[in-house]
Amino acid sequence: WEEISRAPVEIDASQPQQLGLSVVGDRIELFLNGKSRLVHQDSTYKRGSLGLRVVNSDATFTDLSVQ
Repeated sequence: WEEISRAPVEIDASQPQQLGLSVVGDRIELFLNGKSRLVHQDSTYKRGSLGLRVVNSDATFTDLSVQ
């Protein structure tokens, strides 16, 4: 595991949050509740896998869909 980018966000932890990820070519874009929150361009990664990580917190992930 290697962190490749970070962006501050504020959320209401009492409400469900919707995460989205788009990877096209060297562009990686993360969405939170339909809004783009982070864009990272990096041609280092030719392939990879999906992972969800929680640090120093509790979280539940539901309705995971990969397309």
